[in-house]
Amino acid sequence: ASDMPIYAPLLLLPVKIERQKVRGKHVYEVAAREGAAETNISLQKFLETKFGRDLPDFGDADDGGSVESYLAKVEASIEGLKRWRVRRWLVLGHFAFSRIAI
Repeated sequence: ASDMPIYAPLLLLPVKIERQKVRGKHVYEVAAREGAAETNISLQKFLETKFGRDLPDFGDADDGGSVESYLAKVEASIEGLKRWRVRRWLVLGHFAFSRIAI
């Protein structure tokens, strides 16, 4: 009911950031630290509890791990929810998983 937009990640992927010096300048490289992205479990439970909607798991056998296929499934699962939409953003952030309430 808030007029303030709230954003939540759909997928979480642990990454490592490495810094190298190339020709006297620092260059950063971002690479996946673990094999596959994971669904945001907190968001999944929120949608289930508040709206009775199922947020699909990422990497189901029928989508082959395609991000676009997953986002299409998410869009279908939130269809009809007022002011809910999928935005294609990539954000680097620090998530303290031990403090996330599920």
